[in-house]
This record gives sequence, structure tokens and C-alpha cells, in this order.
Amino acid sequence: MNPEIKHVQLSQIVFDEAVYPRKAHDPALVQKYADSIENIEAAGKYIAVAADYTLLDGKHRWLAYRTVSRDAPDTEIPVLWYDVKDAHAKFALAVELNSTHGYQLTTEDKEAAAKSLYSYGYKQETIAKMLSVSLAKVNSWLARTIKENKEKQNRKIWDMWLACYTDEQIAESVGIPDRTTVTKRRQLLCKNYSSNFFTKVLFRDDDWKPPIYNIWRAQNKSNAVEHF
Repeated sequence: MNPEIKHVQLSQIVFDEAVYPRKAHDPALVQKYADSIENIEAAGKYIAVAADYTLLDGKHRWLAYRTVSRDAPDTEIPVLWYDVKDAHAKFALAVELNSTHGYQLTTEDKEAAAKSLYSYGYKQETIAKMLSVSLAKVNSWLARTIKENKEKQNRKIWDMWLACYTDEQIAESVGIPDRTTVTKRRQLLCKNYSSNFFTKVLFRDDDWKPPIYNIWRAQNKSNAVEHF
């Protein structure tokens, strides 16, 4: 996506923690940029914003502008304007911009970004490219998340199958596009779960006991009928 160069008021630019992937900043770097803001502009190293002026890249430069223009918030500055509006798209672009140049994201920032991108539906290979890290690193970050998601899916597949839903209905509900994947997972679940499930249902190996209160009511109701 190619950005446009626009001049906007500094006060228009919005910082959104949910969109910006870097959580910390370096005050010393902000001051360094504030002392050389003209050189930064001359080099064309503009901050990046989304269509709604949400900051996507250049937090230290943005803070430097705020430092030198503390008494003039309506000062116009050049920016790279990207025509993105969707929250997920803004976050993904911010991650990519912050990972390809300038002050790099920390390992913790990249791991958190990888998990967010995965939750938005991005594939591991795409996430690795966006974060400029290896696929193995992304897989290690997402291993627990993927395992937990699969376990949740399996529980829902099992519950829906017991409720007599078809594999097509289950696939649509759990968000798996291929019905055959659900069929294979269901068959495996049947092998792993069915013996324990049916043992509990048929033989009640969970120490089930009839509720005493109900028995007492039934006996007294019977006696009442007999003596009527």
C-alpha cells in the first residue's frame, strides 16, 4: 500500500494503544529527535498515520514534535497518510511499519503482536513476514495459544456432535472451512472420549446417588394416595 504525503495539524494525530504495537518509549531518543526534527523532515522520514489520523509509525518522532511544538498544537507537519480505517488493518499495518525500519519493536512487543494478529485470522507465515522474524519463532510464541484454541474447538465439536448437529453445521459454527477436518477430529474425539463418556452414563462411576429429598416426596405422595 502506497501512502500519500499530507500536511496535517499536530493536534489531529491520535495515539491509540490498541493500534500501536510498541508499548514503551525512550525519552532520551525523543529529545534527540526533538533536537534534529528539521533534519528528520529533510530526509523524508515522516511519521505514518491512518485515514482517521491514528498514529501507525513514528511514536518517538511524534513525541518529538509535541515537545518542540508544546505551545503550538495546531502546527502542521508532513505525514505519510495510509487509506486504512478498519481496526485490524490499522494494527497489522502498524506492526509491519514498526518491524521493518527505525526503532525496532522489543521481543515482548513482537510476541504480543503475533498473538493479536493470529486472533485476527492471519497465518503464521504472514505474521513472520510482518514482524521480520523466523516462522519458528512465531510458532513458538503461538504454540500455547494454538493448543488452547484447538482444545476449545474440540470441546465445541464434541458437544455439538452429542447434540446431533451435522459435521457441516459444526464446521460452520467453529469456523473450520473444511468439513472433512471436522469429521476427522470428531472421529478421533470419539475414540478418545467415548469410552469414558458412556461408562459414566451407563454405569455411573461418578458416585451418583439419587437425591433423598425426591425419594421422600415420592414415598409420602404414595402414602397420601393410599390413605385418601
